[in-house]
Amino acid sequence: MILVKKLYSQNFVSTNCKTNISFNVKADTGTTFTIERKLAGENDYAAINTQKGSGNFIVKNFVHTDDLGNAAIGLVKYRIKMQVSADTTFYLDSASINFAQLCNPVTQEKITINPNPVIDKLKVLVVRNDPAVVEILVQTSTGQKIFLLKTTSY
Repeated sequence: MILVKKLYSQNFVSTNCKTNISFNVKADTGTTFTIERKLAGENDYAAINTQKGSGNFIVKNFVHTDDLGNAAIGLVKYRIKMQVSADTTFYLDSASINFAQLCNPVTQEKITINPNPVIDKLKVLVVRNDPAVVEILVQTSTGQKIFLLKTTSY
């Protein structure tokens, strides 16, 4: 295993709410790598990606991009588990990323209609996190259609 350790290198770079993970290691058909991650505030690591080696036992490059778009700000820890055939498993070097940006601003989706009761003007506000087709239909109490508007919300 010393040969594997000497020929191992890794790179973890966090930009634009993603961590780009790449590592070079000797691997063959019987080798499996599992990238595990622990977000700020979590107690345990969780597997986020599994890759298998192929071919002869030579140095290969493995790449994965981890989307941190919904992650909380804080320390993100990674480790790579290497399984050789069915009988040997160990962890390669770990890495930590100081994740310090909010990627997806939290907007509460809502619909606001006012005033109540309506006299001559109705205001409708639709707030969404993602674009959607919005249909506003105004009817009388007997079901007669008075007004219909279809639009895309942004």
